[in-house]
Amino acid sequence: MKLEDCILDIDQVVVSQPEYLGPDKDWQDANSRGVIPANLYRLYCKADYFSFGKLPSYLSDNEKLLFPFVEAMSRGIRDAFLETEELLSCLPELQNQRYSPVKQARAESWSKNADKDLTRSFKSLVLESRL
Repeated sequence: MKLEDCILDIDQVVVSQPEYLGPDKDWQDANSRGVIPANLYRLYCKADYFSFGKLPSYLSDNEKLLFPFVEAMSRGIRDAFLETEELLSCLPELQNQRYSPVKQARAESWSKNADKDLTRSFKSLVLESRL
């Protein structure tokens, strides 16, 4: 079938709302590692894993705007915590890879990009942190 033979003037597409039977792996990992607050994970679980087909009564409104908003905000907060944890975990390693005259005297290796990467990671952590 060629593209020219297809009907491409579509007015509307109907799909079923996603329903999740259990927590997403990303949420479980973040919770088990202690990266996100326990209250955020409890909200995620109490809201039936943000399944649109299982809209909880306390997040319902007439225009159905509150639930997607809370879902997007919760995911954004989770992602911010994950990003912060990732940046914090790489800082000590980058610090150890920096140049120093002592390393040169001992003939130890260092990365010439470590200073730049450390500065970039620290700036990202401090200036762009959403927490």
